[in-house]
Amino acid sequence: MNYHASDIVLSLLPVIILNGTVIISWIIFAFIYPSRKKSEEVLKRMHPSFLGIFLREWSYWILQPFLMSTKALKLSPNMLTGISMVLGFVSGLYYFKGSFATAGWLLVASGALDMLDGSLARMTNRVTREGAFFDSCADRFSESAVFIGLAMYFALNRTINIVGEQSWAYLLFFTLVAGSGAQLVSYVKARGESVGVTTNMGIMQRAERIAVLGFFSVFYPFFKIILTAYQIDEHLPLVCAIIILAIFSIHTAVSRMIIIYTKIRNQHTNDTHI
Repeated sequence: MNYHASDIVLSLLPVIILNGTVIISWIIFAFIYPSRKKSEEVLKRMHPSFLGIFLREWSYWILQPFLMSTKALKLSPNMLTGISMVLGFVSGLYYFKGSFATAGWLLVASGALDMLDGSLARMTNRVTREGAFFDSCADRFSESAVFIGLAMYFALNRTINIVGEQSWAYLLFFTLVAGSGAQLVSYVKARGESVGVTTNMGIMQRAERIAVLGFFSVFYPFFKIILTAYQIDEHLPLVCAIIILAIFSIHTAVSRMIIIYTKIRNQHTNDTHI
C-alpha cells in the first residue's frame, strides 16, 4: 500500500501537535530550570532510572495548570484517583481492540492523573491513610487492566508473524511476564515497608512503565506506516516495548527483593550484637 506524505501528516496530526507542544515546553523549562527551586517532592521520590530529575521536575511543572484547575473545580484527590483508574480500564479495553494509539493516550492521561492526585492531596492538606491505600490499589487495578487487554489481544490474534506462526504465544508470554513484573515491583516494596524497610531502587517503576508503553503505543500509527511499507510486521515496536517492560520489571523486582532482604538481615545482625 502506498502512502502519501499528506496521509502520514493527517494520521499523526494529533501526535505532531502534542509533541510539538511538549518540545516547546522542554525548551522553555530548560531556560528556567537552573534558577528554579528544586521540588522537595521530586527529590524525595527520586530513584535511579532513565527519568532523571530534569524530566521529573518538568512533568510536575507542566502539570501545575491542571493541578490548579482540579483545585478550583473542588475535585478531591480520591476523585482523581478514581478517574485515573477508570481511564486505565478503558485503556486496557482499547489495547484489547487493537487501537493502540488511543490506548496509549489514555494510559498517559491515567498516569498524569495519578501524579496529580497525590500533589492535590498535599496542596489541600488532605493526605490520608485511606487515600494512600486507595491510590496504591487503584494503580494495581489500572495496570492489570492494561496488561490483560494486551494479553487478550495477542491471544486472539494468532496471525501475527514476527518469529513464526507461534509468535502470538511468545507475545502472550512476555505480556504476562511484564504484567507480573509490574505487580511484583510494587508488592516487594509494600512487603518491605510492612516490616519497616523500603527502597526506591529500580529502573522500571510505574512512571517508567507508562513512559515506555505509552511512547510506543502513541507512535503506533507512525510505526505502522513505515513498517508496512517495508513489509515488516507492524507490531514489532510495541513488542519490543513489552519485552523491555518484562525484562526490566522483573530485574527491578528482584533487585528490590535483594536490597530489602539484605537490609533486614543487617538489621537483625546488628540487633543480636547489641
